[in-house]
Amino acid sequence: MVDQVRRELIIRPITSSGEYLMNLEVRLENPEKVSELVNLIVESGSELKMINCIPNPSKCLVSVSVADSTAGERLVEALSSKGFSVKVVEE
Repeated sequence: MVDQVRRELIIRPITSSGEYLMNLEVRLENPEKVSELVNLIVESGSELKMINCIPNPSKCLVSVSVADSTAGERLVEALSSKGFSVKVVEE
């Protein structure tokens, strides 16, 4: 997809049937928290599909594959409990 206003080319991962894809916006206290974010996603059993981090303000746009919506909710709760500000992005 091309966002002509923001002058961006947006490439989304191809998902297999039955795969539940979530897009998250995660605000970071500092850029060093990216590795902690990735580790928490992997430890939750989710599959990281895409991560795009922006330095100012410090945030990451993340696409993950989870088993179902319940697993997605658990991931958001796990990230929030570790101090990350997480918002599910509907696209």
